[in-house]
Amino acid sequence: YGEHSNGYIPNNMQNFTSFPPAIGSPNDWCSQVFQSRKKKVIIVLAVVLMIVLVRSRLHHTPNSNSIPTHTSANTGTVPYEPSQTEPSQTTEEVAEFETNDKNAAAPPADTKLKIAYLLTYPMSGTTYTRVLIEKTTNNIIATNYESSAHKDSQGRMIRVYPRTNDKNVATTAKPSGSPFWGLGYGTAQYPKEYVLTIGHCTGFCLPPCNPDVYIHTQSTFEESCRTITSQEEKSLDVEMTFVPKSEVKKVVHLIRDPFSNVVSRYHEFLRSQKDESSLPPNNRKGFRAWCRVLDDASMADIELTPFIAAEIKFLMRSVPCRDEFYKYIAWHNHVVEMIWNEDYDSMQMYYEDFETDTTRESAALEVAKFLKQTTVDLKQVPNNLMVRMYGRYFEDSEKESVKALFEHLALKKTMPLLARYF
Repeated sequence: YGEHSNGYIPNNMQNFTSFPPAIGSPNDWCSQVFQSRKKKVIIVLAVVLMIVLVRSRLHHTPNSNSIPTHTSANTGTVPYEPSQTEPSQTTEEVAEFETNDKNAAAPPADTKLKIAYLLTYPMSGTTYTRVLIEKTTNNIIATNYESSAHKDSQGRMIRVYPRTNDKNVATTAKPSGSPFWGLGYGTAQYPKEYVLTIGHCTGFCLPPCNPDVYIHTQSTFEESCRTITSQEEKSLDVEMTFVPKSEVKKVVHLIRDPFSNVVSRYHEFLRSQKDESSLPPNNRKGFRAWCRVLDDASMADIELTPFIAAEIKFLMRSVPCRDEFYKYIAWHNHVVEMIWNEDYDSMQMYYEDFETDTTRESAALEVAKFLKQTTVDLKQVPNNLMVRMYGRYFEDSEKESVKALFEHLALKKTMPLLARYF
């Protein structure tokens, strides 16, 4: 109130027995502030109510081009096939496991599977790790992503946790999501206790993207690891749900050499571009040219962002592809912190350990033990992987600059996990 009244009350006024008409007494001023806030709240509530009513009307207006939907307290909007009536809880659960694959095992009847996440930074060996574990344990692996989910004959993804129409669930309950069975569905068995589920979380956007996009709080990162976004076939509704924290029990943390990981992301960037005529070559020279372009483009954003400390900005200046290495170490920091904060049982796997038959077999046995899988067929270990290393793309001085950046930015529990690379 004193700050507000500075423009009205003379500096030599020693008491508040009289007040200029423009501001009134402290009680008058507080009353005006309260009324102003009250009006803002009423306006916001009115706008929200209007949006809800409009959306509700749109959902219930017949339209020959739309698909009927209903709302479930547990899952949000549920798309229907046009020929179906509203399914009962029993038929809906059965429908979730329909498949044309005759080799598919029956889902476990009495035990609800627990989630063991396979958390991988993109281009760090996710596909080979999935195939290795799936083939040696003969257990299906799940995924958070529609693109790597198995689809039945009607194009529907198959959820690990079937939907429920339980009317006893409060309508205000937060949507409870489920990962999807992966591409190995129908060719392997259901796990008995832990379902390994692929997740990349967030903070790994391909260039160009600025720090506001790839820098996250621990809370937003953790939630992203459990976020399921999907769009059923023939539906315009995008559904976002969240796997409950209570279902997540373990984490397998896959790590790859940061230098090779960044170069592989360059390869991924090249594959993502439609106009190949303007792309740099897929070699060391092309990679280094790409880094220079990225560094020039991102310099202003990095210098201006308040989310990166000044000392870190200084260290980043001598690192090629600086924001790519920042994203790499920040992502692994988040995983390490999440494991510690949520007290998850965890293990680390290294992409480079897939280089020989002996190390591949050892990795398969280790992860099977971690997931409490009693049967491991080492004859099924895929041997068609060539572990590619790209350390030669960097000068020794650049590697030292990356090491200095990591030592300042990495958590105390993160840097020892990367020590083999420096």
